Formats: sequence, C-alpha cells, structure tokens
Amino acid sequence: MADDIIEQSPGEEAPQTAPIRTFTQEELNRITGQRVAEERAKYGDVEALRLRAAKADELEQAQLTEKERLEVRLAEQQKTNLDALGRISSMAIQSDIKVRASQMGIIDPDAAVALIDRGSVAYSEESGVTGVEMALEALIVSKPYLKGVAAAPNLNAGNRQAAAPPIALTAEQREAAKLLNLPEDDYMKGLIQASS
Repeated sequence: MADDIIEQSPGEEAPQTAPIRTFTQEELNRITGQRVAEERAKYGDVEALRLRAAKADELEQAQLTEKERLEVRLAEQQKTNLDALGRISSMAIQSDIKVRASQMGIIDPDAAVALIDRGSVAYSEESGVTGVEMALEALIVSKPYLKGVAAAPNLNAGNRQAAAPPIALTAEQREAAKLLNLPEDDYMKGLIQASS
C-alpha cells in the first residue's frame, strides 16, 4: 500500500485538470437531438414491427369474432333443427296412433291419442314410429269402452245415394304415410275410419 501513495515533492506543481467546458442550451439540444436520431436509427425497424404486430392482432381478433359468430349461428341452427325434428316426431306419432287406432276399431282415435301411454312409443328416422300397437292394445285393455262394436252394414246404401267421390291424399298426408311406413291406401282407410 505504501507503493500506491504518490508523494509530491515540495517543488512540483499539482497536475493540471482540463478546464470545464460549458454548453449553451442550443448545443445541448443539438447533441441530444443527434443522440436521439442515432438511437431511432438503431431501432427504427422495431416501430414498424410493432405496427405489423398490432395489425396482425386486429386481424386475428376479427377472425375470432367471425368464428364466434359462426358458432352462435351453428348453435341456433342446431336448435331449430332439433325443434323441427321434435315437431315431426310428435306429428308422426300422433298420426300413426290415429291410423292404427282406427284400424284396430277404436271408436275415437282422438281419445286414443290423448289417453295412450307414450312411454313405449318412439320415433326415429330409420324405423319410423314404433310401439304404437302394443300401447293401443294396453289402452284397449284398460279402457275397453274405446273399442267399438262393428257397425251393421247399411243395406239401403244403394238407394238414391250418390257414391262418395274418391278421396285423394294431400301431399302432407302422403308424407305422413311415408314417415309411418304405411301404404297410402292403409293410411287413407285409417283416415276414413277416423272421420266416421
């Protein structure tokens, strides 16, 4: 440590320091401006990259929003389809109950529709309506008054009565017969029996 200490001899002068330079405000502004320009030149591409990243984020957000809109629309369409399938199923089951009730001799097919236990009745696009006959048979056992007696034939039907015009099925009725996997003639017979 003694080596580190520099002793000044009495005849030597103290080392001179450079005079302190002062700057004017204009010089400071110029120097600062140069430094800022140099730094911006170094990182000029960073700002362009930030702008590109922001634009990419906006596009991604727009696409996400479009995706969400499509998902909502898909969910609404699926709900609409399920509702329509439920209505078709209900109408097919009701129609099949009426037709089969008429074929089985039930005097009031509408009452059969209201009173039948639908627990075993089902509808699917592949097999149509199933379980109606068993449910109607159980209904007849529990409510035998629904089963009518065979009506006596009208022996005077030929006297001065015009023949009834043939009944044509509507497009909706033909579609219902098709859904029920019934020939159109059987469906028509059921309708005739239900209306009489």
